[in-house]
Amino acid sequence: MALASVGKMYNAVAVMKLAEAGLIQLDDKIAKYLPVEIIDNLPNAKEVTIRNLLGHTSGFVNYEFDQELNTLYLTDQLKLDTLSHENTLRKYVYGKVPTNKPGTQFHYSSTNYMLLAMIVDKVVPEGHTDYLRKLISQLGFANTYYRQTPPTKI
Repeated sequence: MALASVGKMYNAVAVMKLAEAGLIQLDDKIAKYLPVEIIDNLPNAKEVTIRNLLGHTSGFVNYEFDQELNTLYLTDQLKLDTLSHENTLRKYVYGKVPTNKPGTQFHYSSTNYMLLAMIVDKVVPEGHTDYLRKLISQLGFANTYYRQTPPTKI
């Protein structure tokens, strides 16, 4: 079974561990870590901080609310994990009207955590998936798996 949004908790811990290690700062602008194409195509992106992404106060729309995406997903014509982050942003987020100015309101958005994963990819050499798996292992979670199929128990 997929973690779905429970994975956001693990990603938040990863970001906080990187902040604790001094590799990022919560008030850094996301433009410091993400490609110009992304920053130029997301409304207000130059003002958004890592803290805004963590707290769902960026104002970025939730790509999961896109009707076309949901139709494709629900009719089994698309597996969400097959979409690259960049293509998801291009198709379902770029140019969309923001829900609010950064830091002013809470609006749950999976887009925030997709961007956080991309930032972790930029900061750690092994990328966010392997970094999270390592973190989960270090914390002693023997039956927790991130973006992988659990082994079959006999």
